[in-house]
Amino acid sequence: MTKQANDRDYLVVSARIRALENQLFTGENLTRLLNAPDLKETQRILTDAGYPELDPEHPESLDQAIGTLRGQVLEDLCSSKEAAPFADLFRAKFDYHNIKSLVKSRALGVEPERLLSPYGRVEPAELASALERSDFKALPPTLAAAAEDCANVLDTTRDPQLSDSCADRWYFADLTAAARATGSVFAERYAASLIDRANLSALVRSLRMHRPAEALKSVLVEGGSVGSDDLVRIAAAGGAGLAERFAHSDFEEAAVFGAAAIAGGALTDFERALDDAVSTSLSGAATRPFGPEVLLAYLHARETEYTNLRIVLLGKKLGLDPEVIRSRLRASSV
Repeated sequence: MTKQANDRDYLVVSARIRALENQLFTGENLTRLLNAPDLKETQRILTDAGYPELDPEHPESLDQAIGTLRGQVLEDLCSSKEAAPFADLFRAKFDYHNIKSLVKSRALGVEPERLLSPYGRVEPAELASALERSDFKALPPTLAAAAEDCANVLDTTRDPQLSDSCADRWYFADLTAAARATGSVFAERYAASLIDRANLSALVRSLRMHRPAEALKSVLVEGGSVGSDDLVRIAAAGGAGLAERFAHSDFEEAAVFGAAAIAGGALTDFERALDDAVSTSLSGAATRPFGPEVLLAYLHARETEYTNLRIVLLGKKLGLDPEVIRSRLRASSV
């Protein structure tokens, strides 16, 4: 039986997190960046916030800067016994990204190095070695089963999408189990919200592409607040009942925008609302003085910050009106 998390175990790390929250690009800080008159001022604002020097004109420079800061944040928190299991919830996605990249690169006979992320729980070289030798014993059990399964799916079907869907199912199963193991109800709710986001996105995109409802089954994941059978029924009905099914939930607004997107509307508002719904699932953390939810909310706020930086800098580069850029920004969880 999983031991329930004790909030008092997180007194010290919560105090550190509260101090770090002051450096986040939320509210006034994000507005300053949005209103920066030139590239020099933009760069100064980013550097003052702890980002390494970068050229805002080049997306790859921003990605490198974000990667550097992300690595520092995760490494810092992983040094704390209390924080490490929660940091791992955010590191897991990079393990499965690496599995996808390695499996497809092997099938295509290309080098995968530039595609791999160093921010997972397992070194990319260790994953690559396991796949190369078809020997997965050195990997954590769930990751070993996922790597072997995804490789077999691609070898058998030669369909990269099916292999990616296989990796996604393993990822969410791993994430759900890891969240449950923390003993935090907030962590379990967070994992479920990520599944809802993925499933709702898959449903809307499938209907926009006029795919049959049965095809949706292969990409849906169990563990969200709405079961896959319900989503398949909505798909079979052409999207009818979507908004009603998610009414009074964190994804209520996202479902409304999703229904509009199915009818031919833009995806921009739908994608923003999906991300905002995940942040809403952690909104209760703001009222907690300490506890695991403080950690979760901060780490998610960091991921939201990275998304918002890309939106602002790309929007400014394209010459978009500041209010258009602002309308696309994601809500923070803190």
